[in-house]
Amino acid sequence: MLTIAGHLIACLLWGIALASLLLFFMHIGIVNLTSRRRYSFFSVLVYIVCFLCLSWQSVRMVGAFYLKDYTDGLHDTVDTYVSEMYQLGVSAAEMKENLLRQYPYVADYIRDISLDEWNIQQDSSAVADYLNAYVQYELNWYIVWRIGYMLVIALLFSWLLTCTMKKRQRAFDGINWN
Repeated sequence: MLTIAGHLIACLLWGIALASLLLFFMHIGIVNLTSRRRYSFFSVLVYIVCFLCLSWQSVRMVGAFYLKDYTDGLHDTVDTYVSEMYQLGVSAAEMKENLLRQYPYVADYIRDISLDEWNIQQDSSAVADYLNAYVQYELNWYIVWRIGYMLVIALLFSWLLTCTMKKRQRAFDGINWN
């Protein structure tokens, strides 16, 4: 239980740090592209909402990286479990239900695998390899989607920030005698 709490806190901290870094790069880009603007009250609100959106996406992405490490560690455990279940004569459906209960963190991914692809008569390490490869593939796509969402959020909020910033007045425009 303590390990799960540690991973959750680490995901939060890494996600917030990543969101802060992205906001910093956004700020640098906006300042370099729009040199004659200054922040307004609305642009600060946009920054806060952008930070919350980026934090949410980056925490989820970092969580997927932690889950990938978790599934790498499960390969040997699943291999021995499948070989024991095969020796006991358990069907593929029963084995799938047992894996769902035993490994709740990857249960959604195990549930998506069809039973036709489970061939218990083959080597147990092949089943564990297939399960690990499937979960890794799904998590990789999940991470790609999070990165895509973060890029879209960064571009959208950069545009909103430039729209809400005030134009800076020049110190001396000259005297208008008319």
